Amino acid sequence: MLDALPTGISLHSADGHIEDANRRIAELLETTREAIVGLDCAGVFHSGSLNCPHEIAVTSKLPVSVESPSPNGSDKHLVTVQPLLDEIGEVAGYVRLVEDITEISRTTEALLRSERFATLGQMMSGVAHDVGT
Repeated sequence: MLDALPTGISLHSADGHIEDANRRIAELLETTREAIVGLDCAGVFHSGSLNCPHEIAVTSKLPVSVESPSPNGSDKHLVTVQPLLDEIGEVAGYVRLVEDITEISRTTEALLRSERFATLGQMMSGVAHDVGT
């Protein structure tokens, strides 16, 4: 069932090792599910160069969301880490959800550029009117 979802999903132990992953997360990481299961999250998702959002989620016991570049650097992902609590409220593991937000990000940037040009046009129109009078 997880393979049918458009969101990349990986299940992790409390110490960060990947216990399972769906097909979509492997596609987003440009690898296979078999290649990442058993590996540490830091090495798979950001080559150990950045602090992993799971550290905050595990400590706070609250979900954490961050924007992150894709491995190829051309796409943008929204990464959400949701801690999984056991019956006494301790973190037993966590789920990582990865969504490709590249198109949303590009559309937002284009909209902001358009708004800047519209504002500039309004300012220029006002200046031209003032100069004309």
